[in-house]
Amino acid sequence: MGAVAPPPAGAATSSPAFATGEAFGDPPYLPPVGLGTPGIGVAGFIVSLLGFSLIGIILSWIGYSQAKREGRPKGLCLAGIVIGFVWLLIEIALTIFLFMVVFAASVTTET
Repeated sequence: MGAVAPPPAGAATSSPAFATGEAFGDPPYLPPVGLGTPGIGVAGFIVSLLGFSLIGIILSWIGYSQAKREGRPKGLCLAGIVIGFVWLLIEIALTIFLFMVVFAASVTTET
């Protein structure tokens, strides 16, 4: 059996990891819970995706303002606003088209 050599002169006898508690397997750092996108912003995004443009825009806008005020992620809120406005433009264009078709049909049946 060989003898273990003593540490060199001036060397610390305990490791720094052991002194800080890292040697015992401290849990990894986890971000605080609840710092994601506000729930109302996520709801606005989903409602916008489903085609309910005005409700989606309103909910997403409220979520965006909350996220901005609290320093939270705003991505889904902004996506809900954009998708809601795209749907709103499509709905307006379809409404104008339908009015034009109905007007044209009423003009041609009168003559």
